[in-house]
Amino acid sequence: MNTDQIYIFLNYIYGQNQFFRQQNVIYETNLSNLPLYTFEFLNFFTYLRQLNFDHTAVNNKQIMSLNMQLFEFSAQNSQITNINVLDKFQYLRKLNLSYCQLLNVKICIVTLKELRVEGCGLTEIDCEKCYNLQKLMASNNCFQFIKLNKRIQKLELSKCQLQSIVFLRQLIYLQTLVLDKNELQVDLQILKDCTQLETLSLEQCGRIYSTQNVVFEKIKVVCLSIHIDVQCIYSFHNASELVLSGEIIYEYIILNWQIFKNLHMLMFSNIHYQCQYTLSKLFPSCLIVVN
Repeated sequence: MNTDQIYIFLNYIYGQNQFFRQQNVIYETNLSNLPLYTFEFLNFFTYLRQLNFDHTAVNNKQIMSLNMQLFEFSAQNSQITNINVLDKFQYLRKLNLSYCQLLNVKICIVTLKELRVEGCGLTEIDCEKCYNLQKLMASNNCFQFIKLNKRIQKLELSKCQLQSIVFLRQLIYLQTLVLDKNELQVDLQILKDCTQLETLSLEQCGRIYSTQNVVFEKIKVVCLSIHIDVQCIYSFHNASELVLSGEIIYEYIILNWQIFKNLHMLMFSNIHYQCQYTLSKLFPSCLIVVN
């Protein structure tokens, strides 16, 4: 518990409102895990810009009672169920509501740049009108409908029971894409216009294939499922870090090692541990990990 947190908690208990008027220049505070059941006292802190309610009993009605211009707000594992109560904070840049039992999300905070809604039981999310949203972390949901603005740069949708990723076609500014643990078919051709893509993770996915020859020129970090068509490996020959699996992929790497000119780290699973020796000979300046 930090100093600001102690001051706010103790003075809340003893009702020393004069303290709030004198100390209202606090810019951020962390009230996570505190047994608070009313939050109106925070309105004394007119300069408060960052607020953390993680693991508290804060709910929709109490959020509506707050009158401040927050830039960052976190209330993961709280009792907030309606994300629209936060529309009032029209200067909000970062929002974390992970592990809240949210209703399906349609959010219109234009200033929002980063949204985290992991493990919220969502089936739909609509952030199309969040025109400045760059990062969306929404793993561990059950999405049937996804609508995003085209400027998204980082997207994490692991373990979301995705049936289709056609919506990715329009996200041409993507730099990081994580789709781990989704039993879906991934056609790399869908990502052909993502020319800024640097990190791609498709671990424990269904089949990975490509109906066209696609090369990701700026790719740096790649994690791939064992169920990838071997010819697709060439799409990632510019990568500096590769996480791969299976003997078929291993044989491809051995036969085509010359094309991986930027490789600094190579991790392999589901191959014999003695294969590490061969890989070390082919890539002497590369960190090799076999498990």
